[in-house]
Amino acid sequence: MLYNDFETVVPKVSNQRKYYFIRTDHGRYFDEFYENGFVAIGWDPITLDDLKRADTEEVRLKVGRIKERHDIEDSIVKREITSILNKLLLFRDMNVGDIVVMPSYNSDRFAFGRVLDPHVYLENDNRGECPHIKRRRVEWVSVKNKNRLHPDFSLIRAHHAIFDISSDYSSRIDSLLSSVYQKDDYTYLRIDVGIEEEIPIQELIKIFNSIDRLAEEFRVKYPDFGEVTVKVNLNSPGDIGVKIRSSVHAMAFAFVLFTACTQDQVDSRNVSDQVVDIEPGIDQKTIENAVHSLQETRRSLNARMNENLDR
Repeated sequence: MLYNDFETVVPKVSNQRKYYFIRTDHGRYFDEFYENGFVAIGWDPITLDDLKRADTEEVRLKVGRIKERHDIEDSIVKREITSILNKLLLFRDMNVGDIVVMPSYNSDRFAFGRVLDPHVYLENDNRGECPHIKRRRVEWVSVKNKNRLHPDFSLIRAHHAIFDISSDYSSRIDSLLSSVYQKDDYTYLRIDVGIEEEIPIQELIKIFNSIDRLAEEFRVKYPDFGEVTVKVNLNSPGDIGVKIRSSVHAMAFAFVLFTACTQDQVDSRNVSDQVVDIEPGIDQKTIENAVHSLQETRRSLNARMNENLDR
């Protein structure tokens, strides 16, 4: 990959983006939602007009009648009505670009997608199994098996139809959707370790040393080059998250790591030539050594993985 291409494909993630977990009817319509690019929510008698004025007493009474509860002053019923309205409002208020996480029926798969339209729409010509007509269009980005996700995702056990998971899961989801991205003045990079069994400590040390030597070269040449921090997930298959304050220098640094850690065959001289063109103060040999070391570690880990597959 050329540096100019890399710079244009690194997404800038808005810190206003929200993340929602949607489990309609316990995930029963997972395949239909995924194949047809939408999500839906129940409570069909609540109309779009009702959603626009969901905070009115009239709509609260309507929800109460749907629940077939007569004493709506009862504190338990009032809490249930509030909970239902809150779910409908979350569904209504999702914005274009917000992220939807959807589990399958038994939660062994999770789909990740982006909201495409600014409004709820009604599907009046329904030809699928899902009976619910209030829907949002979604561009599904990927589907992951549960055993390929961080264990934290197994903790999402709530059975609500929809809830906001932004505060707890945004960073994990961001790194799943893109292995390198910018957000809140920082550049983030995910390095996949990729093997199922225990990770040899020697290989981890090689990776950390390569990152540290490269970072030190940037720090010496550019005093404003930010601190590089890492977050390690050692749950197989693990990954290493790299974080650095965004700048032109940070982008060049991320380019070296991304190229060395994601591509099978890399010409270290070609990578160093591109970086030196942008950052003429950087020592070319340091870049080549970092690329070579990271590539060597990548090959070693891949070899271990292939050995296990052949057993």
